[in-house]
Amino acid sequence: MTGRDRRVLLWGVAVVTAAVLVLRVIPWAVRAYGDVRVGAVERVETLARARAAVAATGVLRDSLGRAATELVALAPKLLAGKTAAEAAANLGATVSGAADRSGMRIVALNPTADAGPGLFVPVSTHARLEGDLAALAGFLRTAESGRPVLTVRNLTVRAADPRSQDGTRELLRVELDVTGWRIQGEGPST
Repeated sequence: MTGRDRRVLLWGVAVVTAAVLVLRVIPWAVRAYGDVRVGAVERVETLARARAAVAATGVLRDSLGRAATELVALAPKLLAGKTAAEAAANLGATVSGAADRSGMRIVALNPTADAGPGLFVPVSTHARLEGDLAALAGFLRTAESGRPVLTVRNLTVRAADPRSQDGTRELLRVELDVTGWRIQGEGPST
């Protein structure tokens, strides 16, 4: 092998090595550096979020304590009963008591099925009552301002005998839906 052949061979090896470095090794190194840099940035951000969460634990405890206090304060406004049947019975007793105090006569009281997901579940009953206008006003005032909190919906009022003119109070027939709320799974104790 002559000196010229040796130089050509060395130049060929150098060109092939340079090509491998430029086309394979350097792009791989750049990608690896980018991946390491992205990973480091993500770790720094995660660390910052963790530090912020640890710093906010006092605020979160205070917020959780306030929420628990507000939930306990809400308990007397809800219907008692761990099951839907118990809550419906409690609603019926509440409606019956409001009707008695106001002078309304209960013709029928039919619980309606209410179910749904969530912590607070509605409990409803359909009531048919009879009484005069003053008794109806008293019933509505008692039902919507007492405890537990009730909502009157679909109120229908009909006069029993609209042509009656004998000087007595007019008898009204009332149909309404009354709704209260209970806590799913367990109700407030009474």
